[in-house]
Amino acid sequence: MDNVGFGEVMVILLVGLVVLGPTKLPHAARQVARFINEVRQMGMSFKQEFYDVVNEPIQEVKNTLAVNDAYDIDTYDTDLYDIDTHDTDTHDMPLQEQTPPQA
Repeated sequence: MDNVGFGEVMVILLVGLVVLGPTKLPHAARQVARFINEVRQMGMSFKQEFYDVVNEPIQEVKNTLAVNDAYDIDTYDTDLYDIDTHDTDTHDMPLQEQTPPQA
C-alpha cells in the first residue's frame, strides 16, 4: 500500500463511512488492518523460506570453496610429481620369469 496517496485514503474512508456508518467503521478498519498485517507476515514468511531454500546450497558451495582454499596447492612440493624426473623407460622392460622354488 505504498502507492496509495492521502486523497485515495480519504475517499476510501468516506465511502466506508457512508456504507458502514460511524459505529461499524472502526471495527471494519481494525479487521482490514489485521488482514493486511497477516498478508504481510505471510509474505515475509514466504520470502524467508524461499531465501533459506535457495541460500542453503549456495552456502554449502561457499563453505566447500573456503575449505579448498585453505589447502594451498602452491605449498606442496611439486618435484615429487614432476613427470620429467621419473624414469619412463621402465614400462618397456620385460617381466622377470618366475622360477618355481627347488625342493
